[in-house]
Amino acid sequence: MALQISSIKQAYNCTQDELYAVSLLIMDSFDLNQAFFQTKKTTYTIPFGAALRAEILAAKALPDFQQRGEAQETFKVQMEEAASDALIIWRELESLIRDSFPENEFKTKREAAGYAHYAQAAGNDWESVSSLMQSGRTFITDHTPELNTGGMTPTFPADFSTASANFDSLYLSFKGAEQGSSEKRDEKITANNTFHKKITNLCEDGQKYYRDVPATRERFTFSKVLELVSGPGTSTITVNVPANNSVTTDGVIANSPIINVGTIPVFVCGGAVACDVLTAASIPAGGQITNTFGHQVTLTNPNGATPASAKLRVSNA
Repeated sequence: MALQISSIKQAYNCTQDELYAVSLLIMDSFDLNQAFFQTKKTTYTIPFGAALRAEILAAKALPDFQQRGEAQETFKVQMEEAASDALIIWRELESLIRDSFPENEFKTKREAAGYAHYAQAAGNDWESVSSLMQSGRTFITDHTPELNTGGMTPTFPADFSTASANFDSLYLSFKGAEQGSSEKRDEKITANNTFHKKITNLCEDGQKYYRDVPATRERFTFSKVLELVSGPGTSTITVNVPANNSVTTDGVIANSPIINVGTIPVFVCGGAVACDVLTAASIPAGGQITNTFGHQVTLTNPNGATPASAKLRVSNA
């Protein structure tokens, strides 16, 4: 089960990399025009500019999506292996149940051992894996004499418990890493929003101060500087993907970020066909991935109840 996703949203309508590049260019323009700014407002000092630049660089240095997710991804790989081991040994328990009880009791005994959780557990529903193994451990404890008659080895109960404990330990570590990643994401988005507000105020004043000097005024117009960074003829759009659905977008810029701005994971692939969620790249809430899929990109949302959303950089041509 996924953890609760933070409601903190980015206040800027561009990618993080674009935000940093644009803001630093605006600070370069401020440095060139600082003396004039100070004639208009005494707080626009050299230390003000230095402090705001340092704030931008500090936010940029905070862990990005890949850095935040490294521990989580490592535990996920290990957890998938442990889940596979757990499912295998549970199937061995199923065989023991078959050989230890009368045929007309098999269905009831198998269900008591957790069979109702098996299908979802096999689909990488981690809570179901944990529940499956818990039920299996309890069943072994309650029915050891009967299972012995079906051929249970002396080491099987301990082996089963070890497989269960290994999975639960990794699952706990995974959830901790997931929570840590979410907290670090909030920290970075908050830092970005904070300096973005200061850049916005600086730009508003710059446009007023240079209202009669168009070339300089554009230096303090965020959208104009963004065109320098991202190139003219492009824009960032938000694509909403309904529950249990896919949406295809054409004209997506190569190597541009695809940013998940929703509250659930979304899958991404090239072409106009729904993504295979078993093999496609997954972007967690708040994460982003570089578009290496081509100019036609499909987003797939397998969640049956919650819509997904992502920002893409597209050509306006």
